[in-house]
Amino acid sequence: MVALVELGARRAADAVRNGEQTAEALAEALLARCAAASPLNAFISLEADRLRAAARAADQRRQRGERLGPLHGVPLALKDNIDTADFPTTGGTPALAAHRPKRNAPIVQHLLDAGAIVLGKTNLQELAYGPTNNNAAFGPARNPYDPTRIPTILGRRIVKVEPRPGSLSTVMSPPII
Repeated sequence: MVALVELGARRAADAVRNGEQTAEALAEALLARCAAASPLNAFISLEADRLRAAARAADQRRQRGERLGPLHGVPLALKDNIDTADFPTTGGTPALAAHRPKRNAPIVQHLLDAGAIVLGKTNLQELAYGPTNNNAAFGPARNPYDPTRIPTILGRRIVKVEPRPGSLSTVMSPPII
C-alpha cells in the first residue's frame, strides 16, 4: 500500500471520496511530513488547527452524503504569493506580513470549490523574483537533497520538499531585454 503522503491529488481525492481514507488522516500524515521536514523551511504559514478543522468538516460532508468535488478533502500547498482570504499572503516580503486579501485568487477559489483544503503557504524568494529561494525575512527554503544548494530546479519538482498530494506554485523570471 502506498503511504498517504505519497498519493497524488487524484488518488488522494478518490480515497477520501470513497471512504478508503479520511481527509483527517490525510491531513495528519501531511502535517507529520511537514514537521519532519521543518528544517527545510518550506512553509511561511502552516496552521495545523485550521487544517484539521477543514479536514474534519470535509469528512462530515462525506458522511452526510453531500455532493463532493473532484478534490474533496485534499490538502494543497500554495505559494505565498497567491492570494488566500483565510491566510496572510506575504509574497515573502516583510512589507506584506500583515496582508490579508479580501478574497481568494480565482485559481484558489476554483480549487476550494472543487473540495480542496489549503495545507499552508510555501516559502519563496522575496516577491518571487529570483531562483534561489533566499529570503531575508522568512529564511531560505532548503534543498532536501543537499541543504547547501538551492531547492529550485525549473521544470522539475523536488519530491521531498513538495508535500504531496499537491501544491500550486508560480515562476517569475526577469524580462528579456
